[in-house]
Amino acid sequence: MVPNAAASAVCGAVAVGTLEELKALGYLGPADAGSSTNVPEPSLLPDPKDKIEEQNLLHAAMMDADEGRSSQARPGFEKVLSLDPNLRLPCSN
Repeated sequence: MVPNAAASAVCGAVAVGTLEELKALGYLGPADAGSSTNVPEPSLLPDPKDKIEEQNLLHAAMMDADEGRSSQARPGFEKVLSLDPNLRLPCSN
């Protein structure tokens, strides 16, 4: 029996048909077999389009840091953290 969309939403499971579509499109592969998520609804995740500015700032700051321009990198990192205070940035010595 294939679960319907309503049953999937209640149980938090993804419908078999949806899984097959994701596999066919290349979004799921052998490594994804048996994996799961604890996020009940995809809408709880941020829209990636809303994070473009942060990612661009982060990338520029990381490039500055990698090229030894710490004084130019710091304001970029600070701006990224002001946009998303919960963001965890990697540190290096």
